Amino acid sequence: MQGLADELGVNRVTLYRWVGSREQLITEVLWSATQKSFAAYRATVAAGPRAAAALTMFVRDVNNHAGMQKLLRDEPGFALNLLTSMSGEYQHCYLGLVRDLIAEDRAAELVSHEVPLDDLAYTAVRITEAYIHTRVITGEEPDAARAEAVLRALLR
Repeated sequence: MQGLADELGVNRVTLYRWVGSREQLITEVLWSATQKSFAAYRATVAAGPRAAAALTMFVRDVNNHAGMQKLLRDEPGFALNLLTSMSGEYQHCYLGLVRDLIAEDRAAELVSHEVPLDDLAYTAVRITEAYIHTRVITGEEPDAARAEAVLRALLR
C-alpha cells in the first residue's frame, strides 16, 4: 500500500480513506477483472451451453495470468482466503455470477434440473477454484482441460 501511495503521490492515510483496506482494494480489482472477463466470455459463446464454456475460459485465463500466479505463489494463504472464503465479498459475487450463468442455461433448457440451482452453482464454483488453486492445494500444475471435462459433465 505504501508503494501505491507513493506512486499516486498521496500518503497512506489518504489511500486507505480512498480504497479501504488492502484486502478491499485487491478484492475490487479482482472482481472488476472477473466481471470484464465474463462479459467477454458471454460474447464469445453465443450458442449452446455457456456456463461450462465460460467457466473453462475463466480457469484457463486465471491460470495463464502472471499477476494472479504471482499472488498465488507469493501469498497463497491470503489469496485463498480472499477468493474462496464465504466471509469475503469476492466469493459472494462470484457465486452469484455463476448462479446467474447457470440459470440462463437452465432457462434455455441447456442444463439439467436434477440438482437445485444453488447447489449446482456452488459446486461449479468449487470446481473452478480447485483447478485454479491446484498448485496451492495439491502441488500439481493447474489444468484447464481437466476442469473443462468436469464442468461439462456437471453442467450438461
